[in-house]
Amino acid sequence: MKTKILSAFALILSFAGFAQSEKVNFSEEFKKENQGKSTVEVNEVKELLTIMLAITDFGLGNDDMFEQRGDYYQRVLKQFKLYKDEPIIKTMDFSFNKESA
Repeated sequence: MKTKILSAFALILSFAGFAQSEKVNFSEEFKKENQGKSTVEVNEVKELLTIMLAITDFGLGNDDMFEQRGDYYQRVLKQFKLYKDEPIIKTMDFSFNKESA
């Protein structure tokens, strides 16, 4: 059972690495409107996996991994910390604690 869960987790991580492969051509108008601006977009799967890691005991105890003083982090904890005892979160925590030992 543990092997199946870890295999599923590895499969999810492998899909999270896909990126856009086609060349993008921006119009001159778009370039002009957006010159000097930047945005950051995080794939939902990557964000969910990061949130899952953040609510593990390993993640909660590792302030080098997450900026724990930020507003976003506090909102994430408020919203998701009640799920920290879910089996998948416990499995992730076990895996990371085992690796760091």
